[in-house]
Amino acid sequence: MEYHIIRRFKYRSGDDMFSHIRTEKTIEKAIEKRLYLERLEDNENTSFEIVINIDSVFDYINAREGKQADEKPLVLTDEVA
Repeated sequence: MEYHIIRRFKYRSGDDMFSHIRTEKTIEKAIEKRLYLERLEDNENTSFEIVINIDSVFDYINAREGKQADEKPLVLTDEVA
């Protein structure tokens, strides 16, 4: 799974600006890099966030719960009474 580190710059007027900084393979590395970036950045309008692709959400949840990566959650397709 890939973890993306995003820089968010908050403008006083207008929309925020987002830019991709880097991609890491583990959450531990992503957190470590994010902490480094936050310490180096001295602008109070800038923050760093870790995001994952929506297609990887079930893999992330399964990994946290100790399940196999190929185990998908139960999705109900029929109405139950």
